Amino acid sequence: MKVIHICSYYYGSKLYQNLFSRLSKKNETIVFAPHSYAADVSPFNQDYLIKAACFKARDRLFFYKKYNKVYKAFAQMNLDADILHAHTVFSNGYIAYKHYLKTGTPYIVTVRNTDINTFFKRIIYLRKLGIQILNHAEKIVFLSEAYKTRLLDMYIPTNKKSAIEAKSVVIPNGIDAYWLADTNTHIKRDLRKLNLVFVGEVNKNKNVKTIVKLIEMELKSKFDVSLQIVGRCNNKALLKLIVEKPYIIYHGKQDKEYIKTLYKDCDIFIMPSISETFGLVYAEAMSQGIPVIYSKGEGFDQQFPDGVVGYGVNCYSIEQMAECINKIMADYNAMSQRCATLSKRYDWDKITDTYEDLFFSIKNKTV
Repeated sequence: MKVIHICSYYYGSKLYQNLFSRLSKKNETIVFAPHSYAADVSPFNQDYLIKAACFKARDRLFFYKKYNKVYKAFAQMNLDADILHAHTVFSNGYIAYKHYLKTGTPYIVTVRNTDINTFFKRIIYLRKLGIQILNHAEKIVFLSEAYKTRLLDMYIPTNKKSAIEAKSVVIPNGIDAYWLADTNTHIKRDLRKLNLVFVGEVNKNKNVKTIVKLIEMELKSKFDVSLQIVGRCNNKALLKLIVEKPYIIYHGKQDKEYIKTLYKDCDIFIMPSISETFGLVYAEAMSQGIPVIYSKGEGFDQQFPDGVVGYGVNCYSIEQMAECINKIMADYNAMSQRCATLSKRYDWDKITDTYEDLFFSIKNKTV
């Protein structure tokens, strides 16, 4: 079986390399990764990768101009495949959809954060195209139930909902094997001490200001509380806020070895993002036995029922966050154990097998 992956974000995220390197060992895998003429993609030399310089950086302002250039480059390669997998609805799905109309090659499309929160939400003239791409796909992959629900409820016409939902599957991203090779659990004895941890880029979307409000207005009176923050911060106002707070320890950007060591002394991972496709950091924290606080309706929501590995919250409600932290502390040791055990769901090998099953189900249907 031959699968061609169309992946314009390949150069920006290691998760694609984790997936494609495993898939390439199971079937014939080609990754078509378009990029601008000016981009430096020299570090990327995987055997399965086709690097395609086919547009100018300024073309991104004009959707059809840019992606018609990308499709032209793709079509000129005369690549033959059993299945195409487009790794976004719009940027990559448009290429797969055009090729399907020309050749009949079936395709899968994955729905990501930019599809929902940029294209469907803000670029209204492209919504009809997005629905056509989804309508003609053999399967639609969501990273979470939360994003599947949001897309169906907000952007899919009533007369198309059932058909699109019927061919939708949820397959989460995986986490680096480093985290799963040595999982951990915590035994919490001193319930008065609370060491929160945040790992991620410190920006407006990650909602660190709300965590500060939570500590000041709800937690300081009940706990001996501290907050560890790991991640780059390019926002001067936010940086000033966090370095001035005596209960915040700012570590800056750090590698996974540093973070894993830090996790040994942390109690709860908190990141109430305003928007989030999936959030690998939640699963990484889980692998080290740390319960998680995440945002309702965003990527990690509905991965597990509330109370199993943590809680989903309204990203602006400090009262709800405080209530959920109290619930976690009341069930801490058992929840820590569940986090470590259930983090194995995010093993890339298992996720690769799920994709393989999906590919074969489509191939067998079209034979």
